[in-house]
Amino acid sequence: PALMLDVRLEVLEDSPFAVKSGSWVHLYLGARELLAKVVLMDENDLSAGRSGFAQLRLMEPVTAKVGDRFVIRFYSPVLTIGGGQVLDAAPLKHRRHKPKVLEQFETKESGSPLERLELAIMERPESFPSLSELVIRAGLDPVRVRNDVNLLAQKGLVVPLTKDILIHRKEFDRLKARIKSLLDDWHAKKPFSPGMSIEELRGRLASGTGQSAIDALFSLLEKEKFIVREQANIRLSGFKPQVNEAENEMIDKLDRIYQNFGHSPQVTSTVEPPKTADEGRRRNAALAALVRRGQLMRLDEAYYIHKSHYDQAWQKFKEMAEGGSVVITSQFRDALDTSRRVAVSLLEHFDKAGLTKPMGEGRTLR
Repeated sequence: PALMLDVRLEVLEDSPFAVKSGSWVHLYLGARELLAKVVLMDENDLSAGRSGFAQLRLMEPVTAKVGDRFVIRFYSPVLTIGGGQVLDAAPLKHRRHKPKVLEQFETKESGSPLERLELAIMERPESFPSLSELVIRAGLDPVRVRNDVNLLAQKGLVVPLTKDILIHRKEFDRLKARIKSLLDDWHAKKPFSPGMSIEELRGRLASGTGQSAIDALFSLLEKEKFIVREQANIRLSGFKPQVNEAENEMIDKLDRIYQNFGHSPQVTSTVEPPKTADEGRRRNAALAALVRRGQLMRLDEAYYIHKSHYDQAWQKFKEMAEGGSVVITSQFRDALDTSRRVAVSLLEHFDKAGLTKPMGEGRTLR
């Protein structure tokens, strides 16, 4: 349902009235009759026999599709004065006498399917519409649209964030520049920080509806080596957090602690629990530095484990899974002499790394 329609409006040759921009008319669309305000895009009025682009702004929502025909009647007296065709059934609000807007109307009316798809992606950059939404809104052929997406991607005009979410190259470049600006500022002000939290950066870039698309954007930029994700933080790939003397002491201390934990690390929040916000920052920076140096592995929100013990655990799993054997969680736990929670965290990390795959109640080598 929408409160606006982009249309090609035609006035009957024998209409006794001209249609003025801003005038109210009775709109007949499908089985609906409702009031609409006519906003002409490039004219002040349309006299008998003329046509032009217009946006109909409605008193109540209506559902329509591209290509639907409609009739308009004068507000009072109620005489039929014209009609037309829907070009966009859920448009944005347009300003009049704008060359760019008129170009968009022309594309909607007579553009190729490829041009209409690109326009539909470009018009709502921050809403990250799905492919199915684009098909409906632009009146496209759902059978050929996937091929058109591939063509636009090959031309560099759109960037697929996921299989079904697309972003125009201009918006991709804008968001990339925005991320660089935010992180440059963060790194300049907080040189000891491992980066801005993913949650904060995501919130700065999109509302709730677009945040899953932003996560896909992060993955793409990480693949391009533009950013680095570390723990729950993001930094620019060329930035390395500075480490002060106090943090070096904390790094050495945590390295020894995690070596001593063996295969039974404690929950992260209980390891050297900070008494002040500054101590918390220093501890988190030290953990990030250890991960960066390859001395610690972050299994999940709850656990880190020393890399030497992680490698031992992986070696143990490979021995147990030799010959295609299925390794049950409890067997792996007993082999490492650890808790079930730690064993599960290790196994899930193996899964995410593409080393193992679930098989019934256990796992096998991938």
